[in-house]
Amino acid sequence: MNTNKRLIAIAVALAWLLASRADAAFMMRLSLASGPTATITDGGAGDNIPGTSGDINYINTALGSLSVDFTAKSKPTILPPANHESLTGVTINNSGTTAETLLVEIVDNGFAPTGASFVQMSVATIINPTGAASVDYFGFVDAGNTDSFSTGTSYYAGTYSGNSSAFTGFAPTPALPTFSMGLTAIIRLAAGTQVQISEDILITPNPSGGPLTPEPASMAMWGFGLVGLVALRRMRRKV
Repeated sequence: MNTNKRLIAIAVALAWLLASRADAAFMMRLSLASGPTATITDGGAGDNIPGTSGDINYINTALGSLSVDFTAKSKPTILPPANHESLTGVTINNSGTTAETLLVEIVDNGFAPTGASFVQMSVATIINPTGAASVDYFGFVDAGNTDSFSTGTSYYAGTYSGNSSAFTGFAPTPALPTFSMGLTAIIRLAAGTQVQISEDILITPNPSGGPLTPEPASMAMWGFGLVGLVALRRMRRKV
């Protein structure tokens, strides 16, 4: 009898552990090429509204010579039926005397399984003064359901340097098991530059049953932008 109770207790504990790993905490990471890094977990240190699940609020915070304001949202703050993640209310000021490059990443896993679906990604950028910064954007979907940053298939990528620009893109995806999603931005700022951005990724049903592969043009942009992502990480390793 005691042995059976122990086995039941172990089974319950394992089920709880697996469930916890399947829906790990929503996270954001900020990394400067010059060295400083900040990782903020939903509800953890640095989150200004720790009582709201799925909402990271990182406001008026210094990172090197940068002053950063970020709001990142995921489930359950953004409710179904869509699987949805966003960076909103983002403002970065470079008050230093030299240019800076900031890598911004968010990731969350445990999104609900879907049938054939579309990835939709929207981006808006405001740069002041015009042309003094550029932003590379990436949207990731990972069928492996990892909670790792910048991991999975990137269906969209783009680079923006104008004063105001926006796009919305669509790409079909295969049927997904439980999965993770992430957003990544590489922001290059000249001294005295301010950048405001918003980035949004969501997955909605695909009733058309169309081809389930990323568009070639999108993959080409992703390959071009990935060079910048790899270069930034190499720069940080040398610091």
